[in-house]
Amino acid sequence: MKKLSFLFLLALLPLMASAYDAQIDGICYNFSGMEATVTYKSYNTSTYTYTSGCYGSVNIPTTVYYRGMYYSVTSIGNHAFSDSPGITEVFIPSSVRAIGEGAFHRCSGLTSVTIPYGVTSINDFTFYECTSLTSVFIPESITEINDYAFQNCSGLTSVTIPNSVVTIGKRAFAECSGLTSLSIPNNVKSIGEQAFCDCSGLVTLEIGGGIINMGDMAFAICEKLSQVDILSGATCIGNRAFDGCPNLKIITIPSTVISIGSNAFRGCTGLTSVTIPNGVTSIGYYAFYNCTSLTSVTIPNSVTSIGEQAFYSCGGDLTINCDIPSVSSYSYSPFYNSKFSSVRIGDGVSSIGDYAFYGCSEISSISLSNSVT
Repeated sequence: MKKLSFLFLLALLPLMASAYDAQIDGICYNFSGMEATVTYKSYNTSTYTYTSGCYGSVNIPTTVYYRGMYYSVTSIGNHAFSDSPGITEVFIPSSVRAIGEGAFHRCSGLTSVTIPYGVTSINDFTFYECTSLTSVFIPESITEINDYAFQNCSGLTSVTIPNSVVTIGKRAFAECSGLTSLSIPNNVKSIGEQAFCDCSGLVTLEIGGGIINMGDMAFAICEKLSQVDILSGATCIGNRAFDGCPNLKIITIPSTVISIGSNAFRGCTGLTSVTIPNGVTSIGYYAFYNCTSLTSVTIPNSVTSIGEQAFYSCGGDLTINCDIPSVSSYSYSPFYNSKFSSVRIGDGVSSIGDYAFYGCSEISSISLSNSVT
């Protein structure tokens, strides 16, 4: 019987893998040279969860004493406090220069955290699903906020992204339903796919002028979003950027923008007016699809390409007077079912594609230029 019990326990051992050199005052560490890294206590290979052994308030020291030597605590390792719902707050010392992937992953009881100056990136999944996190201080040393870093931090009511940040990763703040306003600074060059998707409480948004890359669905399904200001210098509005934002009423697009992606404003049923600035060269397919309240639209001469059904079913109780510029390329039925009252085709247009104005039952006048062949 004792032999069987021993074999049973032996079989369980591989399920729990330890990853620390010493546990001091409840915190686990690994040591290298004269530096210490905070690490997790064990990993369960069956449930794919980590154990830190920490609860309540956790105070990480600047130095730790181990086997007759003092070590400087310089980093928090990957998954160090992951899956620790009992942790309510963490004090990170100024000696820490790096915080690893998933360091506070699913610490659902964590309420606030201050990241020390000197840390340069917030890694993947660092605060993923920290649902009780209400405030976070991000220092000016941070240049990257990586993938899923704050996803589903639903208690986060505000966040200040410092001007030092250059990139915001995929789904970095997705499902942060407590955010109501957001300002993205000018130094941010890239916003990842779905970075702020499904931030259902977001009302106002300012996007800095440094944006040169906006990932798909960057601000999609932000149901309360009503006003967006894109500052001068930004060059693109990404695919599905504001797809499914029904309360969006005001959008400011600067003259520096050269492209509006496919499905960019699809389903923005609250949008009544949009001015596409001179400088935009392409409007993607379904860009303003089903913007049923859109009653005023200006398309400048710089536009050379309009995608398929880009203005499908636009127009509400009022009608749109639509000037079509010298577009060299129309995709299939770009103005399908839109409620234009008049259409003027600008000089330079040589051909009008199949079904271009199919279903536009309210057109009362059409003016064709001599260039149409």
